[in-house]
Amino acid sequence: MIEYKYTDDTEYSQKILHTLRSYNRTFTGGVEPESLYIYVVRKDKLVGALKVGYFWDWVSVGDVFYEDTDILKTLMQEAWKYYGKKAIGIKLFTPVKSRYDDFVRVGFEPITVVKNMGNSDYYYADLHTFDYHEHNDHIISDSEPIQTYQEILEAETKAFKAQHNINGCQDTIQIVALNQGEFVGGVQGEVYDGSLYISRIAVLETYRHKAVGKTLMLKAIDEAKRRDLSVVELGTCDFQAKGFYDKLGFSVVHTRLDSPRGYNAYTMLKRL
Repeated sequence: MIEYKYTDDTEYSQKILHTLRSYNRTFTGGVEPESLYIYVVRKDKLVGALKVGYFWDWVSVGDVFYEDTDILKTLMQEAWKYYGKKAIGIKLFTPVKSRYDDFVRVGFEPITVVKNMGNSDYYYADLHTFDYHEHNDHIISDSEPIQTYQEILEAETKAFKAQHNINGCQDTIQIVALNQGEFVGGVQGEVYDGSLYISRIAVLETYRHKAVGKTLMLKAIDEAKRRDLSVVELGTCDFQAKGFYDKLGFSVVHTRLDSPRGYNAYTMLKRL
């Protein structure tokens, strides 16, 4: 008989991650995520900084600060120079309309707005090509952060989030399925303002199609309701479990083509 248990045991976290990655590699190969840090220096002063991540053929915008949109354009130009030949595009999503507007000004294409994703609306934009511009700033790019500059980026990011009332992850949940004490599956989630984001769910192959995944998701949804959250959100793609989430009442609010190449990725929500 399968037992379901709430736990923060990191051993189970690693098992969930390993099980999910093993499944994904069947379709994507052994692609590992990578990061790039870009700094714009003018007269020995840091005037812009950006962290991006590359995974599944797309670049994601992470922490960023810039004194004006010309500096933002320089940051994105450097990111595109580095990844443009291998990435399908660069993606942005943000709850801050003014930031979204800035990215559109430097060349991003507006994609969609998802209303009421928790306590915020989220704006999506993509970059697929870039018009280069001249500048005289000193650019530093590295796969590892430069500590002095990184501290400034982190401080600027913290101030930006405080200004716009953006709260980070407030709590996490982890529910595992055990058969006579042995791990057979698990789900992890992160609690934000008004929402639960399902970050990972995985079930061992021999226990699939036995309602283990469904029970894990229903327990996560019940936990979101217990916390009086308004929405459960997640991302999935064609080779994962879109049909499974359809049956649980989730709806697609955003589709990204070729993420990874040959497959579509979906942002899905269930309103509670």
